[in-house]
Amino acid sequence: MGGNQSNRSATVAQHMMDSSAKLTSGLLRGNANQLGDFDECLEVDDDGEVRGQYCLASLDVSAGPGAGEDLVRAVRMVRGGDFLLSSHRDVSTVLPPSLPTFMKPFYFQANKAGTSSAGHFVPRYSTLQWALCVPASCRPGDVELGVVRSLARLNESSSLRVDARVEPDTCYSEQRAPSWTPAATAVMFVFGAVVALVLIATLRDNGCDRFSADKGRLERAALSFSLRRTVPELLSAADGDVRCVHGLRALGTAALYLAHRVIVVGHTPYLNRDHFVQVAAQPWTMVFRASIVYTDTFLFLSGLLAAYSLSKELARTGNVDWRRRLLARYIRLTPAMVSLLLFNAFVWEHLGNGPMWNKLVTRNADLCKQFLWRNMLYLQNFFPFQEMCGPHTHQLALDMQLFLVSPLLVRLLQVRRWLGLMVFAVLNVCSVALRYWATRRHQLSLIIHHGQT
Repeated sequence: MGGNQSNRSATVAQHMMDSSAKLTSGLLRGNANQLGDFDECLEVDDDGEVRGQYCLASLDVSAGPGAGEDLVRAVRMVRGGDFLLSSHRDVSTVLPPSLPTFMKPFYFQANKAGTSSAGHFVPRYSTLQWALCVPASCRPGDVELGVVRSLARLNESSSLRVDARVEPDTCYSEQRAPSWTPAATAVMFVFGAVVALVLIATLRDNGCDRFSADKGRLERAALSFSLRRTVPELLSAADGDVRCVHGLRALGTAALYLAHRVIVVGHTPYLNRDHFVQVAAQPWTMVFRASIVYTDTFLFLSGLLAAYSLSKELARTGNVDWRRRLLARYIRLTPAMVSLLLFNAFVWEHLGNGPMWNKLVTRNADLCKQFLWRNMLYLQNFFPFQEMCGPHTHQLALDMQLFLVSPLLVRLLQVRRWLGLMVFAVLNVCSVALRYWATRRHQLSLIIHHGQT
């Protein structure tokens, strides 16, 4: 029995060693993210006595004082050319100086239990990921302490500096998705009901006018979900539309999509990251590096269309129904956005697992579960990206807030044109001045460049 137990223990140790990360070839091409073997580690089980736990340590590698030029260059190559500079300590630990006073009671610190929500959207590109397979009885803090002590001799005896951290949610002791909650079940039921309603309405639709008198109110409402009616309306332009604007929107949408794909690439631990840096250094990549041009273009086009529509209504009726417009805008934007965020919060985390799953998916899901109300009130842009549910929705908050200001400006232009034009000019000057002040104060860059934090 003792021999069998000894053999099993040796086998367990072998699998743990085999599934942990090791030095490999191609380090100077950026192949420094080593994720080990996630499945093999979690399959380690010595009849319940020893079970495998997969932990993903974050390593910040740098050249210390006195390092030679060759070492500095080698460290930079190992970190993938420093396309974006990052650290495992990247997290908001204090209230942002620009946060309005009335918002401070609602501000959320995402550093509870030692877990940072930083890195779930903007990639920690130059921070290396190193996999460890340890017994499930080890706590993340114990694993981190072991890694730090193992690296202490290297840090003391060489010019290389390695700072390590093991965050609690990057340790996995079993390969199991989170359990289904009543809220997740309710979300899936709503999604299923909408899909069923669309299918039934599409099959029921015979092409006749849905407002026909022979149809009841409930049936007319249900037919509004028919694909035979909604798809043509979605792809067609209304009478009086500025048609060229739709083309500009399409171009901006495509460019923004590609710019966001670059963010995904920054998260991916692929082998030859130096090739990505070389491609990103080409002049044509400025199309994606200057992505702020496209976000501002959407705001400009939204303001243009709002002003055009309001001027037409004023010319036709002499007045604007503000309540109806605001309600219509909220109904048009909110259901689609909330549906996406409900999927992120309650469904997406059940669709897979892996070494970086908690960091990229579960963190965003947790933020959405707790702070979906911010998005529904279009307040999410008052908070930094690492505290935001669905960071890519911040543009909708900006758009809605500017739309709320538009009635005051339009009314002033209607009553006192010259005064309205003066106020409008002053607001534009203040906007430019505030952006300049914020950019200089926080040392921001409007263009993504190599070595940017």
